[in-house]
Order: sequence, then C-alpha cells, then structure tokens
Amino acid sequence: MEAWFRGFDPATLAERVDVGAAERRLAEIVDARSVAGLAEKIGLLRVTGRLDEAQEAATEALRQARLSGSREALAEVKVARAQLLRSAGKHEQALQELSDAVAEAHDNGWGVIEAAARRQRALVRVALGEDAAARDDLNEALALLVKSDAAPQEIDVTMVAIGALLDRVGSGDAADPTGEVGIPG
Repeated sequence: MEAWFRGFDPATLAERVDVGAAERRLAEIVDARSVAGLAEKIGLLRVTGRLDEAQEAATEALRQARLSGSREALAEVKVARAQLLRSAGKHEQALQELSDAVAEAHDNGWGVIEAAARRQRALVRVALGEDAAARDDLNEALALLVKSDAAPQEIDVTMVAIGALLDRVGSGDAADPTGEVGIPG
C-alpha cells in the first residue's frame, strides 16, 4: 500500500491519508508517463484535492493502457478512475466502472486487482446506502487478499473497513454518506 494511505476511519469508512506524504510522492513522480505511474498520480492528485489534474491523468492513463494492450493495466486504471469518480460524487458511474473492473479481474484471475476494485466498490455502496452489498464486497476482498498472499497492511486495512462497516450497521450510524471525510476537495 502507498505510504500516504493510512487506512479507513473506523467510524465513517472515509479514507485516511497523510496529505504531506502524498504531496511529497507526487513531487517524485510528477513526470511519470507509464500506466502504473499515471495510475498512482490519479490517486495522489485526488487525495491532494487536485481533481481536475487527476481527471487529466486518468484520461492519459486510460489512453496509455489501451495502447499497451494490457487488459490488466486497463483494469487497474479503471479502479483508479472510479476512485476519482467517487470523490467527485459520481457514485453510479463509479459503481459501474468498479463492477466492470471486478468482472474483468475475476474472469482473468487477477485477485489483487479484484480485491482493490471490490474494496473501492464497497465505499461507493456505503455512499449509496447499500451497506449489505458493501459488506459482501469487503468480505470477498478480504478472502481474495488472503488467497493472493497480499501485504499484511492490505489485509489489515480491509479488516478495519469490515469492522467499521459492521459497527456502522449495528449502531445505525448516519455517517457522512459521501465517505469523503478527511479528504480535501
């Protein structure tokens, strides 16, 4: 996981980030042109509140991924782009993009990409008030991460999100439905 990502707020499921670390990393990769570099830039620009620049990076990343012919790279870019759509409040579009990425990753056995897409789709579903579907996505993401021998931090973050969602559902918490607490922009 990225050093700037600090997990999810246990009460609201909002992403917690170290904006200073994100800005430092962005300065390091400012000239990135590879699909992976552009996908990383999308997330960094998003969490630093630079949504217009993030959209430009997403457009370029999609173009690069399509030109490369790598369906796996395209799926990863779709996940990053969907995070941007979620941040912009375009939940239905984000849900569709993530559902496409989940299906593509599942069909091709890309467990880590599927887990990332499911975890992000869960956040969109929380924003839409679909807590049961969000819980299902998080549980499946956790299973995929464990099966893929993902980094312990990936597994821990997903477990925290599951616990937070269970607490939220159990307490009837009316947390911020955008899921964007603590993220600028």
